[in-house]
Amino acid sequence: MADPDVQTLRLFLSIFDLRNLTRAAQRHAIAPSAVTKRIQDLERHYGVVLFRRQSRGVAPTTAGEELARHVRDLFSRIDHIAGAMSEFAQGSRGQVRVHANASILLEALIASIVSFTRLHPLIRIDLQELMSWAIVRDVAEGRADVGLVADAIEIPPDLTALPYAEDRLMALLPSDHVLAGRKHVVFEELLDFEHVGIGVTSALSVQLAEQASRLNRSIRYSYRTATYDVARMMVSQGCGIAVLPSSLVLPHVTPHLAAVPLADSWARRKMRLCYREEAALTVAARLFIQHLREPRAS
Repeated sequence: MADPDVQTLRLFLSIFDLRNLTRAAQRHAIAPSAVTKRIQDLERHYGVVLFRRQSRGVAPTTAGEELARHVRDLFSRIDHIAGAMSEFAQGSRGQVRVHANASILLEALIASIVSFTRLHPLIRIDLQELMSWAIVRDVAEGRADVGLVADAIEIPPDLTALPYAEDRLMALLPSDHVLAGRKHVVFEELLDFEHVGIGVTSALSVQLAEQASRLNRSIRYSYRTATYDVARMMVSQGCGIAVLPSSLVLPHVTPHLAAVPLADSWARRKMRLCYREEAALTVAARLFIQHLREPRAS
């Protein structure tokens, strides 16, 4: 006998569940004699007895119980394949949970999401803005499919991490500030002034504190705020200066604000894409990751 076909295995499973060959034959609309032959062929193929006849039906042997367990697992995988293929047949659909650091959110990611949803209108992107360390945790623990984080954040070895984008830090200044007319500044020059900070544990705040420490200096904060919008507003009111990614500065420059790039080499920051092994991802998530990895021009 060749390897058992799917119909024979489904028939076997019906007998296992019903404990009766005749009722299984009725369920599959075939003759009881054909059912008996298929099961006998199956037993000869594996060299084991699968059922023992009883007065009111059949009872599975230990080998029959083990085969039933494997057959159920096989059908579960077949159903998964069918579901995945139907997504392609009907147009890919589903949901992708994307957690991103704010400095990435407003630069490359929004454009990528827009172009992706045009290609796959049935896939919904669930986007959340979080700190980089929280994003890595959520991806590792399965609460997010895709994470976009600052390069400085450590990513555990069981996650895949790939380059995604770069940005540049800029000094956001009141338009009448002494440094406002410069083409660029170095970070050390900014330490002579009071700053408006964004959180204490954000990746950017930690990075700036480390750089100040290397200069044996510290950052003097006049205010700390949880959002970039409030920080920009406070700078425009003369409450201090701020160091922010270019994507969060350039679109918001007004007559009351000036933006000056940092000349320090570390001020060019790299962003990374992270996700679990591809086997654990949905079709929708894999399509989105593939889209993020394509050249921006596409």
